[in-house]
Amino acid sequence: MTQDANDWFDIGAYFLIALPGILAAVFTWRIKVQANEIRDQVTNDHNTNLRDDIDRLAARVEVAVAAVEGLARQRDQDALAIVDLDRRTNRIGEEVRTDRAQLLKVQADLYQLEAGARRVVTRYHPEEGETL
Repeated sequence: MTQDANDWFDIGAYFLIALPGILAAVFTWRIKVQANEIRDQVTNDHNTNLRDDIDRLAARVEVAVAAVEGLARQRDQDALAIVDLDRRTNRIGEEVRTDRAQLLKVQADLYQLEAGARRVVTRYHPEEGETL
């Protein structure tokens, strides 16, 4: 005995019975589409394996990171050398300023001695003072 759908309630009941199958078919179709999209994304156009390509790229990145770390260490050493050079330059500059001050003092003392010698020579030996 077959039952026919006599009203909307019967149609709704049949629809509810068929709904899990419809949903399963839709989800299966979507999964298949997504799987194809994923396959298209990871498939290479050349003869090498994607994993091998990624491994080679990772190795190159490691080499680049090591090089950058080496440059950073060198930069730090250079910065320390610059600080040391700056300290030594400041010390030398201070020594030069001190030496100049002492030289000026010695020069002033020499001028005073010369002036005193001229006075003495002029006072006690006027005839020789004219040649100075």
